[in-house]
Amino acid sequence: MLVGAGALRPAVAMTEPVLVAIRDLAPGTRPGPGDVEVRRWPVGLAAAGALTDISQLSNRPLATALSAGDPLTPTRFVSPALVATYGAGMVATPVRLADAGTAALLREGDLVDVLAALPAAAGSGATTSARVVASAVRVVLTGASAGVAGDQLSPGDSAMTNGSLVVLATTPAVAAALAGAAVTSRLSVVLRSQ
Repeated sequence: MLVGAGALRPAVAMTEPVLVAIRDLAPGTRPGPGDVEVRRWPVGLAAAGALTDISQLSNRPLATALSAGDPLTPTRFVSPALVATYGAGMVATPVRLADAGTAALLREGDLVDVLAALPAAAGSGATTSARVVASAVRVVLTGASAGVAGDQLSPGDSAMTNGSLVVLATTPAVAAALAGAAVTSRLSVVLRSQ
């Protein structure tokens, strides 16, 4: 009879520690001990590579928002792991867009083309054309999500020192082309269909 009673006992669920947010956290937040706690989750339920201990926090800012109860993983932070999700050999390329209003429309994962236009000389009445510097690249991080303030350019300001910062996943060659274009041109983006 004792064997039969033991067979009716429910199986013990296998769990593992997972570091989760205990409150909603905005992008750009650097989570600390007061923002997270370790909870037990069923084995295999958490995303691969989920953090398991508070000591694994590295003072990096969050790339995306977290809701209370969300697990923390390396790809939630601004880090090389975030860019690696976009493919082997990709690099994180910071780009300062001339128009902060346009940059505010962007979200992580958006597919964009980056355009470069030489600024027309003041009072010349000349028009300028733009060229595509980077085609079909993904937005990894926006200035808003990183907690970086971006200011609208005013006439006469330099696109190299103002505007709004975004980070794109590009190849090293495209990163070099963007860096070269940023020296002389105002950069802007157009959204592409997914």
